[in-house]
Amino acid sequence: MINGVKIIALCVSRIHDLQNYDFINSLNEYLCNHNCRIFVYAICTELRMYDEATYWYNDIKRNDAAVFDLIDFDVVDAVIIMDEKLKCRPVSQRIIDKADEKNIPSVIIEGEYENCINVNFDHESGMKTVIEHILSDHGITDVHYMSGARGNPFAESRLEIFKELLHNHNIPYDDSMVSYGDFWVDPTVAAMEKLLKRDKLPRAIICANDVMAITVCTMLQKSGYRVPEDVIVTGYDGIDEVYLSNPKITTSSCSYKKMAETVFELLMHYFSTGEKIENSIVSPDFFNFDSCGCHYNSEIDMNTYFSNINNRFYSSDRLCRRTS
Repeated sequence: MINGVKIIALCVSRIHDLQNYDFINSLNEYLCNHNCRIFVYAICTELRMYDEATYWYNDIKRNDAAVFDLIDFDVVDAVIIMDEKLKCRPVSQRIIDKADEKNIPSVIIEGEYENCINVNFDHESGMKTVIEHILSDHGITDVHYMSGARGNPFAESRLEIFKELLHNHNIPYDDSMVSYGDFWVDPTVAAMEKLLKRDKLPRAIICANDVMAITVCTMLQKSGYRVPEDVIVTGYDGIDEVYLSNPKITTSSCSYKKMAETVFELLMHYFSTGEKIENSIVSPDFFNFDSCGCHYNSEIDMNTYFSNINNRFYSSDRLCRRTS
C-alpha cells in the first residue's frame, strides 16, 4: 500500500495485444474506482522459447524475465500473473514464491497453482458449444477437425472434446478426421494442402482456434470452394480478426473484459474477507457468424475498429504510466 492506496502488481507480456490491452484497461478502470492502482511489469515477448535453466538456476536470468525482480513486495497488496501470456511456469512460480513470503495473494490468469486465486476460461464448455452447434443445430456428421499442436494441453483437451461429442452423436471416429495446424498459419496451410488433395472434402471443418479457421477459409476460397455453402468452418477464441474475415467466423469468444471483471470481484472479496477463492471460471460467449451459414448480425463500424487498433498500439506505454 502507498499513501492508503492498494497496489496491484500485474505481470504480463505484449501489453499491446488486444486481449492483454482489454484486460489491463478494463481492470484499471474497476480498480481506480476502488482506491487501487496497477503497477504493470511487462515484457515484450513470450518466454516459452527459452530453456527453463536460463531463468532462475545458478542466478542466470534472461533480461526479459528479470523485470519481475523489480516488484516491490513491501508495497504490493496483490500480484496478478497472466500465466498463459508469459508461458513459463518457473518464472510464474518464482513470482508466487516471493509473494508467499510476504503473505501476498497471487491471482493466476489462465493457469493453476497451489494456494493461488486461479481464474480460467471454461474452454471445455466454449468448445463444446461450437462443435454441438455443427452436429446438432446444422445436423452435420461429415466433419473434420483442425487441431492445435500435439502435446499442447489446450490442443489435446479440445481434441478430446471433439472425440467425445462424436461418440455422443454415434459418429465413428478415426485419425483421418484430424489435421494439425498447430494453432498458427503456416502449419494450417500445410495441413490444408494435404486435405485439399483428398477425393472428397468434409462438409464442415471445426478448428481449435480462430487463426486456423481464418486460414482454412482462405485456403478453401483460393481453391474455388465456397464457405459455408460448400464447406462450413468454425473457430474458437473470438479474436478481433473474425469480424474482418470473409465470411465472419463462427466462434466462442473468450472475453478478457469479462475476465477483468471476475478478477476485480475476487480481489475485492479477498481484501474485504481475507479469503482466497482458489478456482473460478469465466464462460465464453458463442457467436454463430456467417461461416456456418447462420448469418448472425455482426456489423461493426470499421472506422471505429481501426481507430481502436491504432489507439491500442500507440497508447500502451501511456496505459502503463497511467496505471502506475
